[in-house]
Amino acid sequence: MGYMESLGSLNYTFTYENEDGVEKIETIDLVDILRLVSFTKEAKENENNYTNYTLVDEETPDDVAYKLYGDPSKFWVLLLFNDIIDVHNEWLISSYSLKKKEENFYDGNSYFVHESLDANPGDLVIKRVDTDEADTENYGFIDSYDPIFHRFDIKKIKGTLSLNDEVFVLREIQSDVGTYFKIDGVGLTACTPSHAGLPAGGTYCNDYPVQDPNEDGEYAAPLCMAVGSDYTIIRKKVDKILDAPYQFRYNGEELDPYAGVASVDGDVVTFSQDVNGNQGSFYSPDNICGYTSSVLYKYINNSLPDPIKIRSRKEEFLYQNDLKRVIKVLNPNIANLAQKEFMSILKDRSLQRGIRKTISIN
Repeated sequence: MGYMESLGSLNYTFTYENEDGVEKIETIDLVDILRLVSFTKEAKENENNYTNYTLVDEETPDDVAYKLYGDPSKFWVLLLFNDIIDVHNEWLISSYSLKKKEENFYDGNSYFVHESLDANPGDLVIKRVDTDEADTENYGFIDSYDPIFHRFDIKKIKGTLSLNDEVFVLREIQSDVGTYFKIDGVGLTACTPSHAGLPAGGTYCNDYPVQDPNEDGEYAAPLCMAVGSDYTIIRKKVDKILDAPYQFRYNGEELDPYAGVASVDGDVVTFSQDVNGNQGSFYSPDNICGYTSSVLYKYINNSLPDPIKIRSRKEEFLYQNDLKRVIKVLNPNIANLAQKEFMSILKDRSLQRGIRKTISIN
């Protein structure tokens, strides 16, 4: 038993009716055996073993186990057969829980910049005023940072951070809690106007941005920061984290954020080609050569062509959750056989850490 105790436990709450028909709620600690036991591939693929079941809103694993097996404690059969270890994150989320997540967990703002940042969760983003002063009345803590989209999310904020605000990124000194130092070299890349025959709106990179010589600014650089700058500028703000883009799509397919847009004719978008004639992306988060022709730049600057669509993080979240609605359920007689084999495995004292036992039913 000493080994089993070392595996850790899963805290699971389920409801059931006792012999008197009274609904009971019970919380049990399960040994995390789900990480060490699985069904064989053959058992999972044999259509004679299972049927597909569509979950209804608010339905829990024990609800399904009681409905199909008459025993809510057999919920583990459903979890194991569907490779679900973390029921709180891998099981269908109810509409009520989804709403709560939107109101609480995902409450906050998303901010976009042109530069690739040195930014981590927990870093402090604080408004820059004057030349080198920090505005201690307006700051927020980074909850997450996506280097592909040049986006940081902030949930915890004091004051406001707005469009076109110049901001510093500060990081806490691990050995001195509450003390922060400023991240230098915030802008890891810089760009200059395109005078080299690159696609329309394209730019090439240099050590330092060069001011466009034309008075009309026709080929002006996109105001990217100089290499080594210690601050960046908020170029786009999305008021709700879930409204920020998860991906860009064109003709129903995912589109690389760094794909260069060469031209738009009605519903047809032509993308730039690299020197080898390959269509698509030839940029990277840390190299913004041609960045001003990219899909990401056009989104940040509110000039995204209509044929290019945005799938928001909320849409993707709902899509992924909906995929969890259909599960595989073992036929009752097969479930009983699986339970016997499962109990046999539990009693096997030769069970070793790192070795996964399989339940083989065919």
